[in-house]
Amino acid sequence: MNTKCFLKAEWFTFTDDNSIDSVCYVITYKSATEESFNEYQEKYAKTLQKEHTELWAGKFSASRRLLYEKATFE
Repeated sequence: MNTKCFLKAEWFTFTDDNSIDSVCYVITYKSATEESFNEYQEKYAKTLQKEHTELWAGKFSASRRLLYEKATFE
């Protein structure tokens, strides 16, 4: 969030029936524009991901997806 490329982040936990012995987390980030996301990718992502991997080596798996919002419901 310190990069100012994202409007907000949300942290979720869930139960994975296939992985009883581990905790699963999902963190989502919302950017205002595709340009701000691209700025994050170009300027910050590689370094931050490297720091995270060094800190938590062997204790996590990660996947990344770019989602495009179609609608919001309240």
